Amino acid sequence: MDILGIAYMVASTSQIVAGVPQLAKVIRAKSSKELSLTSWGSWSVTQFVCLAYTISTGEFVLISMSALWTLYYMIMMTFIAYYRWPQYFKSPFARLRVRPQVAQVDTTDSPS
Repeated sequence: MDILGIAYMVASTSQIVAGVPQLAKVIRAKSSKELSLTSWGSWSVTQFVCLAYTISTGEFVLISMSALWTLYYMIMMTFIAYYRWPQYFKSPFARLRVRPQVAQVDTTDSPS
């Protein structure tokens, strides 16, 4: 790998790491009102096309960085959508919640 490839990997990775606080802010605030799903969606589509192209080139550095960017955009879109429309997302742990037992009351009129 040449010096330019290493520089690209370092620069690209540092930009993804720099975006993590944005993701953390969305998670902490449990809100994505200030983020545009349309913008993030178009960036995701663009990055996905870029990933397809880089795969066709066979260049490891380009493929790995493009895959990381695609993953980052998809994670951001997921959290934006989750906090925008939580009613459409079911927790995988919902079935594991303990439901309180309700005492059964006998309402039949039986002679004593």
